[in-house]
Parts: sequence; structure tokens; C-alpha cells
Amino acid sequence: VVPLDHARARDRGRFLRVAHRLYAKDPQWVAPLDAEVHRVLAPANPFFQHARMQLWVAVRADHDVGRIAAILDDTHNAVHGGRTAHFGFLESVQDGAVTGALFDAVVTWARAAGCERVVGPMNPSINDECGLLIEGFETPPVLMMTYNPPYLRALVEGAGFVKAKDLFAYYVDLAKAPAERLERL
Repeated sequence: VVPLDHARARDRGRFLRVAHRLYAKDPQWVAPLDAEVHRVLAPANPFFQHARMQLWVAVRADHDVGRIAAILDDTHNAVHGGRTAHFGFLESVQDGAVTGALFDAVVTWARAAGCERVVGPMNPSINDECGLLIEGFETPPVLMMTYNPPYLRALVEGAGFVKAKDLFAYYVDLAKAPAERLERL
């Protein structure tokens, strides 16, 4: 596992390319706008006025095969109490050793920062994309919702994480929805 500096555009680019490689043949994946993800990860993002982040990529045979970010949001901890770090932007090949190494990096970083627990995925906060897709793999991803391969859930659970809550997204075909019901909504 190799640490990257999110302040460097080159490192952010490498971090982003991991997903492009992993999803190159996935017909449902829609790549996020690289410029938008660069903006979210860049130190100029106002989020980093009260948070810090560390990026890593997992490398095997000179190929990047996974990525993860560790996030420590001081405002979150002040509001909710405790010392919680978050993980986010997780992508990995289907290999528990890869995700295990990525999570080990996050947990080590979080402990060094005085954190007592790690929660995620948050990309990078609950106000952005968060969670794992566990159903709906047959449809393309939608704005502000995560997309990941079906195997990622087992890898996250295999690393010892457990579900904290369910997040739901709903699809409404506006052409078929009753207009009066939409007006009430």
C-alpha cells in the first residue's frame, strides 16, 4: 500500500485512475467527472478547513489494484462526540488481501490520530456520496449515489465492518408517475 498526497494533482489523478481501470469493462459504471472528484479531494475544498485526509493505493505487480481514503472530520467529532475516522473512495479488485491491506492503512492512520473507531464509506462526508451499493446492480448509477461491484460488500464485511444503517434511493419514471402525486411530493 502506497500513500498519496491529496494536495498533489498528480497523486489525485493516480487515485482516480484506479476506478477507471477496475470498471473499464463494467457496462453499468458511469465514470464520475474527474474534475469534480479532483475538486472534492483537493485541499481547496472548504471541507478541509475542518478535516484532514490521507489517500492510499494498493499495488500488485506494478499495477494499482485498489484505493482508499482515511478522513478525520473535526467538526463531525465535535458535534457527535467521540473520535471517529471515516474511510471512503474505496475501490478494490476482488481480493480480501488487497482490501485488508487498505483497511490496515486506514486503521493505523486513525489510531495514530487518536481515533477510537472507523466508519464508512464516506466520500468524503455524509453530505456527499456515502455507503455501499448492495442491491440494484442491474441499473446504471445515479447522481450522488455510490456504485460498486457486488463483491465489495463481502470484502468490507470480511474486514470486520458491519452495517450501521440502510440508505435508500428511489427511481421514479416521471412519464408514468401520476402528476397529482408528484405535486404533493
